[in-house]
Amino acid sequence: MQRYVSRRGSAFVAGILIGLLAAASASAAGPAASQLMNDPDAPYRVFVTKIGKTFVKDHAFVGRFATTVSMPDGTRRTIELVPTIHDGGFVVKLDDTVHGKHVGSNGNSYMTPNGSTTNGTSATGTLMVQLRDLDHPGARMHLAPQAGSPPQLVWGNGGKVDPATTHFQVSIYQVVKTIAFGAPLTNEYSTMVADADGSRRSLAVTPEQRDGQTLMRIDDGGRITEVPVGESVVTGNLVVSVADMQQMLAAFGKYCAEADSRCNK
Repeated sequence: MQRYVSRRGSAFVAGILIGLLAAASASAAGPAASQLMNDPDAPYRVFVTKIGKTFVKDHAFVGRFATTVSMPDGTRRTIELVPTIHDGGFVVKLDDTVHGKHVGSNGNSYMTPNGSTTNGTSATGTLMVQLRDLDHPGARMHLAPQAGSPPQLVWGNGGKVDPATTHFQVSIYQVVKTIAFGAPLTNEYSTMVADADGSRRSLAVTPEQRDGQTLMRIDDGGRITEVPVGESVVTGNLVVSVADMQQMLAAFGKYCAEADSRCNK
């Protein structure tokens, strides 16, 4: 997922919307990026990213996380994550810097507490940061009406959260290639993945209903994983997630219509 600068209200709303996609890639270009324009009526969008080196894996933190990683070209990048409340929403501020200068933009970007984001360029290399809110597993951003004021973006069931005491888990990976960037999914998404040894394996994503919940069944060359819509999963050397685009676009269209001052600053 791309990194979005939030110096204005509209940028923040766009950033959170894209944050909900969970695994959209800053390195997507050409055919991969054009998948977002295909089949606009498809209920889901698939994001698949091939990853290389693992810099951080399932590291637990509270309040703040910071680390420095060495890219293949020797560049050292500092990643800092700080949970916070921004424009009424519970988010995680992301700083990705080299010698104090931001990578990919000139400002801060924000992540949803459950999800993934990628940041970087062809020159700097791309990193993927994956977050899990351990205190609110499966929670999602949604709109909550406020008496006498526009609706607010809230987390989970709308209860109060304390960013300073929420428990998180973070993983950081090197991004090798974007395989799918918003590929449409109705009944099944499938593709072939090339491995370093020249072999190819199949990848298929299929929606399934289970106890009133939509799960995504991911078949990676016979390795089966099931995850809720909106959550990303690592399978082999791939990060896979599926977004419900129609639901998100409808929610944010309503949000901007009822909170014009926030979306049109």
